[in-house]
Amino acid sequence: MEAAGPWEVVEMAGQKLPGTCTLTVAPEQIRITQRIYTREQLHELWRVLPSIQEGTVRALDISHPALDVMGVRSAMLMHVTLLHPTSVQGVFEMEYDLRPVKAP
Repeated sequence: MEAAGPWEVVEMAGQKLPGTCTLTVAPEQIRITQRIYTREQLHELWRVLPSIQEGTVRALDISHPALDVMGVRSAMLMHVTLLHPTSVQGVFEMEYDLRPVKAP
C-alpha cells in the first residue's frame, strides 16, 4: 500500500494515528475511520491508544486538513469501536466518534 497522503492522516492528542484515516463530518459530529494494514501500524496503534482516552473530560487537540478549513482544532472523544476485520483480508478498522469543540 502507498504512504498516506495529507488527507488520510489525523493527529489526535499530539499523536499521529497510524494507518490511513478518513473523516465523515456532520454538524456536531466527526467520525474518523482508521484502517490498519501492517504489523508495524498495529504496534504503533497500541502505543498511541493510551494517550487517547474515551470519555475524557478535556478536549483533545485534533488536526486534519478538512477540520482546519472548518476551524476545528479540538474535539471530545465520545466513542471508540474495537479494532475489527474488514472485507479486505489483512485490513483492520476502528472508528472514533468525536464532538467538535470550537474556540470561544
